Amino acid sequence: MTGDTTLPALQDPLLVVGCQRSGTTLLRTILNAHSGLAVGYECDFFQALAGTYGQTRDIREHLDRFLADLMAVTRFEFWEIAPEDIRAVFGTMQAPVGFADAIRLVCEAYRRKHKPGAVRCGVKNPNSIEHLAAYWTLFPRGQVVHIIRDPRAVLASEKKKLTRRDGRFNSLLNTIRVARRWNKAVRAQARAGADSRLLVLRYHDLVTGTEDSLRALCAGLELPFDPQMLDYYKGTDTPRQELWQHALTKAPPSPERLSAYLGELTGTEIACINFLCRAHLGQYSDGRRTGYRLMAVLPSLALGGVQWALAGVPRKLAHLLRESLRKKAA
Repeated sequence: MTGDTTLPALQDPLLVVGCQRSGTTLLRTILNAHSGLAVGYECDFFQALAGTYGQTRDIREHLDRFLADLMAVTRFEFWEIAPEDIRAVFGTMQAPVGFADAIRLVCEAYRRKHKPGAVRCGVKNPNSIEHLAAYWTLFPRGQVVHIIRDPRAVLASEKKKLTRRDGRFNSLLNTIRVARRWNKAVRAQARAGADSRLLVLRYHDLVTGTEDSLRALCAGLELPFDPQMLDYYKGTDTPRQELWQHALTKAPPSPERLSAYLGELTGTEIACINFLCRAHLGQYSDGRRTGYRLMAVLPSLALGGVQWALAGVPRKLAHLLRESLRKKAA
């Protein structure tokens, strides 16, 4: 490793978000190819730990427990930083370390370990698009990059992922799930309005006009454009265990892939997601086959709704059980 390993002024971390299967991993790979950016792999540790440590005045007083809880967060192992790496940056602080500063220090430990020459840190966590208010409460100057993809392409990507993983793709149920996630992401962006801290990037623009899109994004992040971003696929740092579902991080942009969903989804799947995402489909789709016949999709959606309700029963029961146990403990 080369570069300066001294601790810069603590910065609010950059956040990369979007509906799952919208290209957040691809975008994180491209951003991480910038010499000035160190963006950690997908992990929601700052959300997972907020309930326990959000009001803690000085986390240094509970550092052993904090580090144990942090290391136990799903996917944090992909950051490949050890407790001693984090202790080292905590040791540079004189004032009390509250929760927001603790998260900044975790990101700083990632920078020092993997990319000491970078000037900004960040984290990719797609679902955080639904929690922007909580993020900005912690990090008032934090910037967010939201990538949006045609929902039909999102569904096709989800279909390939689930089929490849275990063959368990339920056409109706998964179409409803993807449409629900996509609509929630778009509505969350709408709630943020014209907030200058939110940068929006269409997947279609990233693929068809890669350099122009990245130059505009760098300008929004107040960073110089780095040509290395265009060669992201030559040295992707996506964890080896995750490459099976993120193969496009190892390939250059391919505009031909934008319409691949037409051959990967059934006519019913396309019509159903067109209906479910109709409020914003025109704004974020490629404009092809956006129609549907209401009487044709209603039976499928009714059956899918029943499957959705039944699939949610175990989750609801588990939630009620947790609530009951928590009340007894109180």
